[in-house]
Amino acid sequence: MFSLPGPKFPRLVDNIYKELVWHINGPASIKTDVGPAYRIRGAYRPVEVWARMRDSGILSKLTFDINDDGVSLFTTPPSFNNDGAQASLFRIFKPEGADAIEDSSVVTLDIDSKGGHDVTIILYLEEIRPPDPDEGVA
Repeated sequence: MFSLPGPKFPRLVDNIYKELVWHINGPASIKTDVGPAYRIRGAYRPVEVWARMRDSGILSKLTFDINDDGVSLFTTPPSFNNDGAQASLFRIFKPEGADAIEDSSVVTLDIDSKGGHDVTIILYLEEIRPPDPDEGVA
């Protein structure tokens, strides 16, 4: 068993987890498609998001959004303050069933309000269906 950052989150033996990681060096400013875009193989369900920013000495609030083919994974994009806590967990995804990230989807990050410094955001995904082994075979 292993656990994700934050509260204990046991891994089930038959589930496979994937981490999508974005890191912004320096101050985070409003921008779409920040950092890498991830093409997903298989189908996954978002489990949680862990976000951290360094203390920049200035009270700031960071709002970000993670998109699946341009559509937000969240009911409300998460935001958190640089108030000393510096790290937060979010589990505010759309209702179950509407949140599956399908095979060949592209997952991207947007920064919706500037704030924070040296930001790291990690999206944890749980596999619900493996990739089709015949995809791309002619």
